[in-house]
Amino acid sequence: MSEQPGQHQSGRPLPSTTNGFAVASLVLGIVWFWGVGSILALVFGYVALSQIDRSAGAEGGRGMAIAGVVLGWVGVAGIVLMVVLMGLGFAWMPGMDGMGDMMNGSHEH
Repeated sequence: MSEQPGQHQSGRPLPSTTNGFAVASLVLGIVWFWGVGSILALVFGYVALSQIDRSAGAEGGRGMAIAGVVLGWVGVAGIVLMVVLMGLGFAWMPGMDGMGDMMNGSHEH
């Protein structure tokens, strides 16, 4: 069985290019940029997956897009966790009577 150039043994064409959004998604998911990178990783990753599916095998990078989406969600979860922990930390600061004092602006000197 001989393989023609540009085709896999299954007969499907090999991807000729890697989707740029997939690469961007992976890079932004890794770099993170204080949360902005995570959100962009999600957007670019989902755009890449859509484009790769529509390309009918002409574009590759599905694994990179999926990794970017996963890293994006991990980053978003990290942001949410950090905000919750900071909120809890402020709620129990010495001299504060819970979140009510912070919200009302009433401070005892």
